Amino acid sequence: MVATMSETANSKNLGELRKSIDEIDAAIVKLLAERMAICKQVAAVKAESATAVMQPQRVREVLNVRRQWAIDRQVDPDFTEQLFRILLAETHRIEIAEDRTEPAPTKTADALRSALDTVACRIDHVVVAVTDLSAAIKFLTSLGFKTTPTQDSAIVTADA
Repeated sequence: MVATMSETANSKNLGELRKSIDEIDAAIVKLLAERMAICKQVAAVKAESATAVMQPQRVREVLNVRRQWAIDRQVDPDFTEQLFRILLAETHRIEIAEDRTEPAPTKTADALRSALDTVACRIDHVVVAVTDLSAAIKFLTSLGFKTTPTQDSAIVTADA
């Protein structure tokens, strides 16, 4: 089959559009690297000042502001919130990782993983609401978790 002139023009246009997307994606990754570097600095400041890693009020503020930014630019605010929740989870992981002594796993771009591996490697913390914090602490302790109070008396961290 011979490509028509219209199909050739469309494929060239598609190639240009994909190139633009690739350039934007590269810029996004560069900005993510800058953001993560600043997050490491934040982690150091929090560690020096004994500030809690998880600050629910700050998380709420960040998500509300980012949703409004999305609305102002006609971007789906739910999508934007999901994206920023992922960024905040990674920020939290980085802050907690600063205290760990074991080395981080080596990662490669072409790693083939099962769906379970992909999900499991990203779960490093969970937030659970409970009605009886004292009972929850007792239960977690019985399972071998180390619980640590935070600046917010209604929040406790538990480490395996």
